[in-house]
Amino acid sequence: MKIRVAIFEDNRSLLEGLTAMIGGTPGFECGGGFPNCNNILKNISQVKPHVVLMDIEMPGINGIEAVGMIK
Repeated sequence: MKIRVAIFEDNRSLLEGLTAMIGGTPGFECGGGFPNCNNILKNISQVKPHVVLMDIEMPGINGIEAVGMIK
């Protein structure tokens, strides 16, 4: 079973880099990369990740608020 990761990062180049790195690592898959947390509950329910990589400072809903919503 692969570990499915969801990434929430507003820096586009960092998001793309992390997505490529995780997707290219054996045993892992990137379930989705998202530039903000505005649809966090919908994104999480669609991807069903095992792990979430969360940026803290993002426009709109910040990472700390988003983690609370996921929890």
